[in-house]
Amino acid sequence: MDIERETYKVLILEDNANDKELVELELSMSLNLNLTFEWVVEKQQFIEALSVFKPDIVLSDYNLPQFNGFEALQLTINHDIDLPFIIVTGTLTEELAAESIKRGAWEYVVKERLNRLPRAFENALKLKKERLNTRKVEAELKLIKDNESIQLKLLWDAIAHAPNAVIITKPNGKIQYVNSRFENSTGYSSTEVIGKNPSILKSGKHNPELYKNLWETILSGKEWRGELINKKKNGELLWEEVFISPVSDHEGTIQYFIALKNDISERKRTDEELRESRQIFQTLAHSSPVGIFRTNAEGYTTYVNPKWSELSGLSFSEAMGNGWIKAVHPVDRKEMFDNWEKNKAPNAEYRFLKSDGSVVWVIGNAVPEYKGNEIAGFIGTITDITERKQFEEQLRDSKNKFQNLVEEINDVLFELDDNLNIRYISPVIMKVTGFRTEYYLGKNLSEIIYSEDMPDLIENAMNLLKNENTTPFEYRTLNSQGELIWLRSSSRQIIYDNKVIGIRGIAIDITKQKETEQELIKAKERAEASNKLKTAFMNNISHEIRTPLNGLLGFAPMIIDPSLSKQKKLYYLDIMKDCGDRLTQTINNYMDISLITSGNMEVYTTFFNPSLLVEEIYLKYKPIFNANDVILRTNIQSDIYSIQINSDRDMMTKIFEHLLNNALEFTQTGNVTIGAMLEDHNLIFYIKDTGIGIADEVQQIIFERFMQEEVSSTRKHEGSGLGLSIVNGLVSLLDGTIWLESEKDKGSTFYFAVPNK
Repeated sequence: MDIERETYKVLILEDNANDKELVELELSMSLNLNLTFEWVVEKQQFIEALSVFKPDIVLSDYNLPQFNGFEALQLTINHDIDLPFIIVTGTLTEELAAESIKRGAWEYVVKERLNRLPRAFENALKLKKERLNTRKVEAELKLIKDNESIQLKLLWDAIAHAPNAVIITKPNGKIQYVNSRFENSTGYSSTEVIGKNPSILKSGKHNPELYKNLWETILSGKEWRGELINKKKNGELLWEEVFISPVSDHEGTIQYFIALKNDISERKRTDEELRESRQIFQTLAHSSPVGIFRTNAEGYTTYVNPKWSELSGLSFSEAMGNGWIKAVHPVDRKEMFDNWEKNKAPNAEYRFLKSDGSVVWVIGNAVPEYKGNEIAGFIGTITDITERKQFEEQLRDSKNKFQNLVEEINDVLFELDDNLNIRYISPVIMKVTGFRTEYYLGKNLSEIIYSEDMPDLIENAMNLLKNENTTPFEYRTLNSQGELIWLRSSSRQIIYDNKVIGIRGIAIDITKQKETEQELIKAKERAEASNKLKTAFMNNISHEIRTPLNGLLGFAPMIIDPSLSKQKKLYYLDIMKDCGDRLTQTINNYMDISLITSGNMEVYTTFFNPSLLVEEIYLKYKPIFNANDVILRTNIQSDIYSIQINSDRDMMTKIFEHLLNNALEFTQTGNVTIGAMLEDHNLIFYIKDTGIGIADEVQQIIFERFMQEEVSSTRKHEGSGLGLSIVNGLVSLLDGTIWLESEKDKGSTFYFAVPNK
């Protein structure tokens, strides 16, 4: 048989995470208690934790970053003199140990002998209980001593056994006494609250002005009455009707406050359910597609909804009392009254004759409302059945019309019994999942829920059956196509004869919402990735501009040195020229991408032979590739030689140059091929290399701005990284498309197609 273990909250003040873990492990392994730990390091964190975490015991290191264990001890004593405080440190001398006990520490433990901590922990908790019991006895003795008369003693016994919770406090709010009813209703024992302030019961649900008014009232010697939402020891909320009265001595000085508290949680819960019921009725009545009316026991109207007024042609005020009779067709009145006298409820079909001469057929249904065993009135509906009268095949009674109304809404309505078996589900389920209602009826909830979501959903449903609060729940199920869809359910209990017999709820298809959420998450991830790449790219820009500038500025002073040899001067000039060319190319790239991005780059078309352009590019770059031990080739389809295209020759030249520079940059050995071919109405050009290739995950983004396969500041290859972005923009301006094929460590082929026009 399992024995419920006591639960304690432990506040650890320690600046060493490893030591904190050792303390938690030693206590958890050695004590048969439920322990909740809170770890703080700084002084302000410690002060806040004393009030917010509300520990049962404090374990503190001596040497801390902002203060020491003695300061922490004093803060603890100021907060609660009965809160156990144990120093757990590795640097405590005998003098400091003695001083700690003198100052009020309950015990001290050296970290080298951490096995002493569990015993010290238990001893401190026992001592705390003994202190609180002593305070209780002292308080009760003092109260008895202060109230010596036998009449006051009788009154005291009456308070102790009163059916209401009773609290007696000093004028400063410190609790002196609570009776057993208080202990039962709040879960706090008297030893836990004696000497504390009633604020330990605060729920945080009230405006501070309420408490301010309360204290101003009772401190002025007046009584205070009101309703408060307090919190039990276990965290549950408790509605109480509170009466507080000051008790003064013969000189009129307030000595005590006595508070009588009556638990009205059940009444409040009932009031809330009644309010919700009324709100639901009002909402349904105002939005209902059928007329709704209410009468007293004599049949005089006390309420009609807007739809009733619309069908009858009478306003709300005109319909009150017996005014509604004016709307009933004269031919139908006698039958209606006969039916009323016979059945005491107008369940009948009849006509409304409106002031404009139009006739509306309705079916009226009413049921009695009881007050005790007496009929207090009737509530009913009227439904427009004009079309049904005109078309007999559409005949239905009001129950079926209401059923159809429920079943045609977009959300799924369902009912479960107390074993979570499905006993009703609306036909709209077929629109959501593709399964008919027959597929679900009789099945247990666990049979239709996705396995990963089932445990939490079953727990949520069982909690609702136990009258515990639940929130809307999201879960997955399979549709008829075998696909997972997301639903969100809101449910409440079905109560019959004061017994929970099942659950009724509504399920909404949120699959698209979930898909949208996932898209937003992906978009956020893409944006974050883009920001990182932009940062790296800006670092790259800085590098690409500074590097050639440093070369120019570094060698410029050297070439004017008269003692410099002509050979070295020419060598330095070559370096400066390379730096200038590199800087010029970088600036040109930045200008091009700026023009493309802003939409200011213009296209100048002219007719030219694309094969001649490829040959020119080949002749220009062949020496450059040879100098880098890479073979440059061409592969031009024969049909290309006779073609003239109308396009921007300079833009196309830039495309080839960027792609060739890119191929040369990433091809150490092997060959690069410039190709051209005709396909349908497009000219397709390609640059194929035997270089390092591009990873699959990078191929999807390589043409985007700021995107490079290697973006770190320590990357192996120089360049602005804008080449492919420029190429992509230029191809787009030429109404073309670009794509690539690549395999890591085997090479890449970049294709671009332009219209043959």
